[in-house]
Amino acid sequence: MSEEELNQLRANADSLAGCLHSLLQKIETMEKGKGEKEQRSGAESPLTIQTDAQESIKEIRSDEGVKRIITRKIVKTRSIHAVTLDSSSLLSLHHSPNHHPVAREVTMQAKQLQLLKVAVYQSRLIVIGVEPRTALDIAAGDIIREVDGRVLFSDSQLRALNGQITLTLQPAQVYEAPPNFYRLFQAYEDRDSTFSVKGGEVVQVLSEGKEVLNVRSVTDPSAVGRIPMAIERERVTMVSPFGRGVVALVGASAVGRRTIKTLMLQYAPQLFATAVPVTSREPKPGEQEGREYHFWRKENILEKIRDHEMIEWGDLDNQLYGTWAGEVKDVVESGRLCILDCAPQALPYLYNSSFKPFVVHIRAPELEEAVQLEQLRPKIRSKEELEKSEKDAEHIATTYAKYIHLTLVNRNTDVTFKKLLSALEDLRSNSQYMPANWSDLSSAGS
Repeated sequence: MSEEELNQLRANADSLAGCLHSLLQKIETMEKGKGEKEQRSGAESPLTIQTDAQESIKEIRSDEGVKRIITRKIVKTRSIHAVTLDSSSLLSLHHSPNHHPVAREVTMQAKQLQLLKVAVYQSRLIVIGVEPRTALDIAAGDIIREVDGRVLFSDSQLRALNGQITLTLQPAQVYEAPPNFYRLFQAYEDRDSTFSVKGGEVVQVLSEGKEVLNVRSVTDPSAVGRIPMAIERERVTMVSPFGRGVVALVGASAVGRRTIKTLMLQYAPQLFATAVPVTSREPKPGEQEGREYHFWRKENILEKIRDHEMIEWGDLDNQLYGTWAGEVKDVVESGRLCILDCAPQALPYLYNSSFKPFVVHIRAPELEEAVQLEQLRPKIRSKEELEKSEKDAEHIATTYAKYIHLTLVNRNTDVTFKKLLSALEDLRSNSQYMPANWSDLSSAGS
């Protein structure tokens, strides 16, 4: 392709980008003029919600297994690229520019792996300990991304290697390592290294030895060292800056919830994460444990259901799928918002102090407008399907009104995504009102 042709393509791309930008601005102007109803409740009543409310949508009998079941089709989220946002307040959701640590390669002999202590966390191999005075450029907190260009998934695979190997390493983000956080009551300086901590500092414990803890600073994850096991400390939990644990996206079918969730996960992975679902089916070629799904035995999932540890679940082709509460809690404890696109029946389970959900109802515009917008889709839905979507949205709005904090009419995915980020920014910067029983202070004045 000639330079002239390339210049023409660039000009066309710039023109198209300008048109899209103008269209987005026009849509926002029209929405403001129309006075769209997107309101958050001013205060929430102190409701007493039992965490085993899923009994209302599920019945288990020992002789029959699953008697009744709410079926939710599990589909893979398609690949989507995040949009560029101009608002400085939204861009402030990003942390410092160095939140993408640089990868490096270390060549070594496989037998030197015995100097490392390695664990699997979030389906990744992470170094959680290194023998003192090791000359290798490897530190506790490093993720082993690849070995000789291959991704390994277990410590046993690593130990089976021989000869010279090359590790591709990258310092783990705070949320990519186990969420074991402690505030130290006293300062400590390691005489054998440059590592030191101050009294009151919070560290992340990567592993424990007989007399020492392998730790790193949460403010500077590259500062890694060892402190005495006997040092006085207290266990602390990282809390999301938004004051919530979960953002629950609910809505009728095909209103764009999964697309918006994907955009959020791509936009700020240091702030937003999601729970990997569980399934009883066998892995398909190319699937990895802990990435697409956690692959459990059906008996294990049924046990979690009986123990009220599943937020939601369903049956598809005689296989169980669902979201385990423990997976959501792991995300919350890592200090990130867990983004869920869930059925509204899951809201009573989530609505408690463990998750502190911010519930967003995504719905389509009114029927007449929805019919017109549908003409712009590659696959056009019938008017009957749109009527059903509107009916389902009304059912959610009325039946689950006490759980919903924000309603967004999704005319354009990019605009809706931008509005959701703006709402989250408001959570971070303004006072919030939550049910009194969500706070440890609720009984202080009684």
